[in-house]
Parts: sequence; structure tokens; C-alpha cells
Amino acid sequence: MNNTNHPIQKQTDVGKLINIEIILSYVLRIGVISCAVVIAFGVLLTWINPRALHYFTNEVLPALTMGNVVSDGEIPRSISQFISGVRALNPTVIIALGLFLLILLPIVRVALTVVLFFLERDYEYLVITLFVLMVLLSGLFFGKAL
Repeated sequence: MNNTNHPIQKQTDVGKLINIEIILSYVLRIGVISCAVVIAFGVLLTWINPRALHYFTNEVLPALTMGNVVSDGEIPRSISQFISGVRALNPTVIIALGLFLLILLPIVRVALTVVLFFLERDYEYLVITLFVLMVLLSGLFFGKAL
């Protein structure tokens, strides 16, 4: 006798759902705080580093106030540029790293949801979430910047 409308079964399902939501909320909360710390560290380095401060005050601010596009000469375009920029404590690269991590948070959330749906054996939502994950990853890897 498998009755899915049994009150104990409903409470168990609600308890599992609450646990999943708590796990996801902690991942997102820790992720956003980590990104904020990385970006704040990059901003702090901008104020400390005279070259970066000179670049910001003499090139970035005037370009932004005139409505122009800022040169992206220091923005990393590959993993090796990220690594070398972080090792050199380049403020622009560290801020870009924090923003990149912030962009990755929704993808991490969807990937974690895929794992949780798999563990729960909820295959209908697993397929839907896998599709969403594929769309997000294809946008990340094949998308083109404007």
C-alpha cells in the first residue's frame, strides 16, 4: 500500500525540500560574500597601487564621464592571464576575477541542483535542470562579448 498522500510522507518531503533550500542558500551566501571580498580586495589594491590609481583617475574616469568605452588592455582573456595577474596582485585582474566568480554563482547553483535532484531520484526535474545547465554553460563558453 503505497499512499503518497500520507501526512508523514508529506512532512518528510517538506523536510527534504527545506534541507535542499538551506544547502543552496548557504552556497549562494558564501559565494556572494567571497566574491565581495575578492572585489573589495581588488579595489583596495587599486587605491594602494600608484600605477593602478593613475590608470583609473587619468584614463578610466575621464572616459566614463565622457560616455566613452574604456580600454580593456588590462582585462584578462585567458586562464594564464588570470593566474599571472593574480600573482602580480594586479587590481584590475583581481576585480575581474571577483566578477567572474559572481557570474559563475548561478551556474554553480544549477549544477548543485542537478546533483540534488539526482540524489532525490527526481528524474523529471533532473532532465529540466540539466537542460538549463547546458544553456548556461553554452552561454558561458560560446557567448561573445559585445
